[in-house]
Amino acid sequence: MVKAYIAVSLLLLSLALYGRQIACQTQLTPTPIPTPTPLCASQFALVNHACSFLPYTLISPPAPSGPPSDPPSLPNVLEPEDHSEWQQLYHHEHHHHHHHHHHHNHRPSRHTPTPVEMDCCRWLREVDTLCVCDLLVHLPAFLAKPAHDYTVVVAEACDITYSCSGRVRP
Repeated sequence: MVKAYIAVSLLLLSLALYGRQIACQTQLTPTPIPTPTPLCASQFALVNHACSFLPYTLISPPAPSGPPSDPPSLPNVLEPEDHSEWQQLYHHEHHHHHHHHHHHNHRPSRHTPTPVEMDCCRWLREVDTLCVCDLLVHLPAFLAKPAHDYTVVVAEACDITYSCSGRVRP
């Protein structure tokens, strides 16, 4: 019985050692080194910190590219007072529509960038385009699929553009 116990123990010990040898051999096979990716989170944190000190300013949206909108349709029955109200409304909307097209400043600016603007611009330039494009791929499909240039404007200090090829979400 002792001989059987020793034989079973040796068998189990040899299986255990053989199993470890197999495990060691599989661990020694080199794993492929992944393609290095930029440290996006760190880059975003740095640029967020630098640009967080900028004052918040509203900018006007770009003027629509297309013909001016048609005046509202006239009601079927116009009474004199309704007609004058419609003319006032149309004149106001027509004036308001053109108001958006005349705020482009084409003169060279004499704006001197502030230290905060310069710091923000510096870190925006450091952000890898791949990081921006990987983040923007999560936008709706009509914005993520076609190739786009995304531009960040910091006052009149800098315009930083990231060019992204159209991609589908991974």
